[in-house]
Amino acid sequence: MPRPRGRGPRGGAVFLPRRGPGVMKRRPPLRVLLAALSANADYEGGLALACLKAYAEGCRKPRRGRAEVSLREWIVGSASAKTLAGRIAAEKPDLVGFSCYAWNVAEVRRVVRALRAAAPGVLILVGGPEASSDPAAWIMERGADLVVCGEGEATFAELLDRAAVPGPRSLGRGAGFAGVAGLAFRSRGRAVVNPPRPPLRDLDRLPSPCGLTGAGRREWTVLETARGCPFDCAFCAWPGKGSRVRRFSPARIRADIRLLLRTGAKKVLVADADIFQDRAAGARLLRLIRREDPAGRLGFEFETNPEHIDRVGARLADRPAFSFKAALQSANPAAFFPCNRRFDLGKAARGLRLLRREAPSARIKTQLVLGLPGDTLAGFRRSLDWVWSQGVDTCEVYHLMVLPGTPFARDCGRHGLRWQKEPPYLVTSTDGFSAADIRAARRLLFDAVFLLGLGPVRLVLDEAAEARKEGSVTRLCSELADWLETEGDFSPRRLFETIESSRPPNELLPFQEWPARRVSLRDRLAILRGAARWAASRFGSAGEPARVLEAAVNRALFTGVCRNPALARSLRGAGGGPTLLFCWARDSHLQAGLEGVAGLVLLSEDPHDTRHVLGSPLPVRGILRMGRRAPLPRPADWGGGYRRVVFANALSGLPGDAGAWLAGLRRRCRPGARLTILDDFRGRPVSAVMADLRKGGWRPDPPRRAFGSGSATWSRLEGSAP
Repeated sequence: MPRPRGRGPRGGAVFLPRRGPGVMKRRPPLRVLLAALSANADYEGGLALACLKAYAEGCRKPRRGRAEVSLREWIVGSASAKTLAGRIAAEKPDLVGFSCYAWNVAEVRRVVRALRAAAPGVLILVGGPEASSDPAAWIMERGADLVVCGEGEATFAELLDRAAVPGPRSLGRGAGFAGVAGLAFRSRGRAVVNPPRPPLRDLDRLPSPCGLTGAGRREWTVLETARGCPFDCAFCAWPGKGSRVRRFSPARIRADIRLLLRTGAKKVLVADADIFQDRAAGARLLRLIRREDPAGRLGFEFETNPEHIDRVGARLADRPAFSFKAALQSANPAAFFPCNRRFDLGKAARGLRLLRREAPSARIKTQLVLGLPGDTLAGFRRSLDWVWSQGVDTCEVYHLMVLPGTPFARDCGRHGLRWQKEPPYLVTSTDGFSAADIRAARRLLFDAVFLLGLGPVRLVLDEAAEARKEGSVTRLCSELADWLETEGDFSPRRLFETIESSRPPNELLPFQEWPARRVSLRDRLAILRGAARWAASRFGSAGEPARVLEAAVNRALFTGVCRNPALARSLRGAGGGPTLLFCWARDSHLQAGLEGVAGLVLLSEDPHDTRHVLGSPLPVRGILRMGRRAPLPRPADWGGGYRRVVFANALSGLPGDAGAWLAGLRRRCRPGARLTILDDFRGRPVSAVMADLRKGGWRPDPPRRAFGSGSATWSRLEGSAP
């Protein structure tokens, strides 16, 4: 009969066999379950825990097998905390680990409480920014036994080694953990916080977690290319901020990209605080991605300070699958000092212009924070106007969170900061931003994102704000939204209130991800027609605004009839052999009805209308983003050897010298290739298109009417290559 030796978790006795010949048995391995609580199914939420598992299994060679580490993922809100705790307890773990962030910490606390009731003997380990900021509170007040502070791989592995060694396992008393750097633990009823662990210098010693994250199951996954952050922002709780940037080697990044391609990943968030802070390293990374993913199957999103962009990096950034986020936080100089931020707006503007000019096919967005100390409603409006004037595709705004352990939380009295005391800690007011002003700013932001998210409406508003000197673009957005509310057939206010109440408060304002594709065709038509009436009354009935919005209405009508049998008849015979299809991004489903589509060139008019194709198996050869800075067509990017080319309501939307790029297109096709153009020819009359075709070396046939929808009609024009 074994005798008790020591006390186990929560004071329970640990029974170990007596030593002696023929008596000692192999201890069963420590069962460890790492529980990832992700915000939603589209975004990677378990990277930190996957890093722990990869390191523990790959680097603990002397004592491999002493612990079995499993990784599970649940979505916050997918089940009650009691249910999740029951599922965790059913796996009978000895230790359960959670990674805590502002967006999941409330759920982690609930699950920990429920897990204490379901499995009182289990050890609970927490880590992440929320836990690192106050490890003693987690141990004494929130049910944790162990807290990993800062980078966790080496601390976690050493913890497992200490826990799995033969001999007394008095884990509940913290025996054996006194020397584990970066660990806090419970010992004799109090919290003990060990000294921090220095960051690992050679990041390539860390095994890759990419095979453990389930990248192929979700829309976004995370790729670490660097650790550390040179900035020390007052609102940030990240443990690595204000530190030297350490980078993974190109060989390691290359292997990770290849693994992501094999596992079916779609879009990749690159974890690097500023890809262009080291311009040479940023250029190497972009070249590496281009070599490893020449077809652009993976979409990549990078963060950068636009002051650091140079011509070399900007040219390498020119790819439809690349998106760059300029993390400005504010364009109001009064908000820079309290945030401990420094920006030269002139240099930032030059960097953004350079990126827009040299990388016209890339997406560019900026990031602002609502409710910063030193900012005001008027200052926030000026920041929005400044951002939109730089020609970015969209602006991403976060509601300020006053995170535990940050300078803002410690010095709240200096700025009059008031905020929610429970996660997500959203600021409710400051000395310069009243609660009413914050509500007004949210509505102001909605009007801007809602209307500027429609490419044709943005063209009209940008032109009015700049060329016509009609004032700030955000004021025009508010004016148009008010007009639609009273005179139009669509209610922006109702949509705003619906989206605001659609999910719990969060730092990322919910309506920012409002993509035009989520709005019904009927509502899109109502918005476009309403905007056309408003523009006519505001600027006069003739001119560019009327033409732009009329063409957009016709494109929306075409989308509505894309599944009409008449359209199928119009395109009958247009397939067969390798086919290159040109269409608007919203109409990309047309490729399914054509035979032999080997290439797809998409025209994009809204910031979000290509989200469904990036990372998809569609044979996308190019994405042309329409607008004032529309890139010129580049036939060399479109592949070759085509027997048929089909333009589905797309020819009139292409910019530049049509004869020149049609000649380039002909050279990409085989002799005798057929050309089919289905178009309303409003942007360019048939006679001009036929002249362009002849100039480009094509032989056009007489056009014929194909079908109509209301006042809109589409004609079919055929041609052939000699």
